[in-house]
Amino acid sequence: MIQKSKIIALQMNVLLEKKELEPPVHHLVQIRQFHGLTNGLVMLDHLIKRGGRGV
Repeated sequence: MIQKSKIIALQMNVLLEKKELEPPVHHLVQIRQFHGLTNGLVMLDHLIKRGGRGV
C-alpha cells in the first residue's frame, strides 16, 4: 500500500513538472501571435494615415 502511494506521488510530480514546462512554450506562441496581430494593425494604421494625407 505504501509503494502504491509513492508511485502516485511520483506520477503527480512528473505531471507537475510537465505542466511547469508547457505554459512558457504556449505563452511564447501567444506572444508571437499577438506581435503578428499588432504588426498587422500598425501597418494598416500607417497605410490609412498615409492614404488620408494623400487625399
